[in-house]
Order: sequence, then C-alpha cells, then structure tokens
Amino acid sequence: MVWYVAYTKPKCETVAQDNLLRQEFLVQLPRVRKASRRGVILEPLFPRYLFFALSKTQQSLSPVRSTIGVSSIVRFGTELAVLSNQNCESIMAYASAQQGGGIESMLAVQGVRLNQRVVIRSGPFIGLEGLASRFAKDRVIVLAKLLGKEQMLSFEPSEVSAA
Repeated sequence: MVWYVAYTKPKCETVAQDNLLRQEFLVQLPRVRKASRRGVILEPLFPRYLFFALSKTQQSLSPVRSTIGVSSIVRFGTELAVLSNQNCESIMAYASAQQGGGIESMLAVQGVRLNQRVVIRSGPFIGLEGLASRFAKDRVIVLAKLLGKEQMLSFEPSEVSAA
C-alpha cells in the first residue's frame, strides 16, 4: 500500500480528514500532545499535512484536489510524494506512543530511559553528553558537566537521544 501526502489549508487538518473519510479514502493524521494555556491538547505532528491512501483499486486521486480542507496533493516536480506503508506505520506508532503514555513512552520510542547516558542532538548544546536524570512535563532534565560543574539542563524530548 502506498500513502500519498495532502497539503491542507491552515488549521483544516481535521476538516480534510473528515471529508476524505466520507469519500472512502484511508486517512492517517498523526497527532501529538502539546502543552498550551488551556492545558494539554492534541496537535498534528506535521501541521498542514496528512496521509491518505486509496481504499479501492479503481479509486481516483482527482477528487482529493477539490476536497474541502485540502489545498493540494504534495508533488516533487511531476511525481507525487509517496510514503511506504512501513514508514507511515512507524510515524503513527510514534504519535500513538506520545499520546498514550506521556513523555516516558515517547522517549522510549527514541530509545531513551531514565538514568541513561544521552547526547543533545540540536540547539546550542549540540554534542553535549549527560545523564537523563528526570522526566518533567514535556521536558527531559539532563545532568551534564558544564564549565567544570554539574548542571541540571532542561531539553525538549526531540533534542535528546541515547548516547
């Protein structure tokens, strides 16, 4: 099975998803938890993008372009952007793990556990190694030696990986 990528109108991912489902397409919209002023909300992992596949062999892609909420089908030149079934399942597994079990399960997908050596992958501390000492609300607290002294530094889960 091949998954295509739809580019949606701003903040219309769920509208596009509902309308594509009504047209009997298979649709995947990976969502993750984000902290906001109103509490924890679910937001798309890839804002303005969703994945869809044909549910029947005779189904046409042309109705997708005029579906309410969809802006266009993503292309690279003349070729449609496609995603393998395995990659789509991996993305959905990541999103599902992040939704269900909190930050601990999201980091487990990345291979990070409590009291494990980690390395910072992005930002001003890129390459810095430390110990994942605590998981706070949507943050990883890393104990690292910085300027000759041990410091507790806070990072987003996407910035940390197992060393």
